[in-house]
Amino acid sequence: MRNLTPWEFIMEKRRFTLFPKLPIEMRDTIWRLTLEPRLVEVRPKYEYRDVFYSTAPLPIAMTVCKDSERAVQSLYPKCFGSWLGPATIRFNFKIDTLYLDWKIQEHLMSFLLSISLQEAEKIQFLALDQYLRWGRRQIDLDYTWSQSPAYYESLTIFDLQTQIFRRSCRTVVNHNECKIGSIYLGKLCSAVERMKNLKELIFVYDDIIWDPELLRGCGVLPQQDELAGLTIFQREEVYDLLPAPVEMIDLDYRDFIDDSHEDMPVDNLHDDLKAQFDSPNFEIMVRYGWRFPDSLTYSSRLTELRSYGSYLHRFDCPFCLPRVF
Repeated sequence: MRNLTPWEFIMEKRRFTLFPKLPIEMRDTIWRLTLEPRLVEVRPKYEYRDVFYSTAPLPIAMTVCKDSERAVQSLYPKCFGSWLGPATIRFNFKIDTLYLDWKIQEHLMSFLLSISLQEAEKIQFLALDQYLRWGRRQIDLDYTWSQSPAYYESLTIFDLQTQIFRRSCRTVVNHNECKIGSIYLGKLCSAVERMKNLKELIFVYDDIIWDPELLRGCGVLPQQDELAGLTIFQREEVYDLLPAPVEMIDLDYRDFIDDSHEDMPVDNLHDDLKAQFDSPNFEIMVRYGWRFPDSLTYSSRLTELRSYGSYLHRFDCPFCLPRVF
């Protein structure tokens, strides 16, 4: 047997080897204390079938070993199934947040119907895209606010998976195309009302777009991947999450985060539903969202970044935030 290095010796002394011998109730308590809140975003699995999935990672405790999985599995039942497809989304009603954004537009009513009354009454945290009702179109990365962007056909989540879009395009709210009319809006309100134990309803601005000329002046081009997990944050936290300007100018693009929605010619979802919840039993909050890419892997985007003269910033932002927003 080889001799241990000093570091290995120290770590060996600190290793707790009696955990398997603890009473099962104590082990279960320890495993459950490792659980953290997740943002569980629901997406349609197929274009013409109402089957749903989530990219939210499983809790670590469900993947460590059989003992940890047994301890927490009952807290994460498979939810939101229907006669069209089995329930496959693991959801912890006590700490997880259910998030719905524009990608589920075409299937929203089917998903709401898939939430059983028992499930609805257990949901405590719900987040909705502020512009859930409105369609999306793609714009090129080199658009400028001084000219109208080149619009294409209305997007679906399946368009986002094409190589062309992922290399050189991004989304913008199409205020000329309302995907969810007043009747379906009323059904969304009814679905929220069925959530008798709801504690927080969060409206998320998930469509932040800065003036590219301002970004070019700051020497920064923050990257976003529309298919990546969403990070929710408060207005003042933008300075911690997104890179500071690298050029010596008087303006900071992060100061203008509100500009991306203040001039929007359509009402956001918060305004649409405000009259429906005059005296809610839950807290209503407004937050911002950004989808940090896992990596910059597309050569054309890298070229675009270099043409802006910006530095490449890589982010290590968690998919799940703490419960405190």
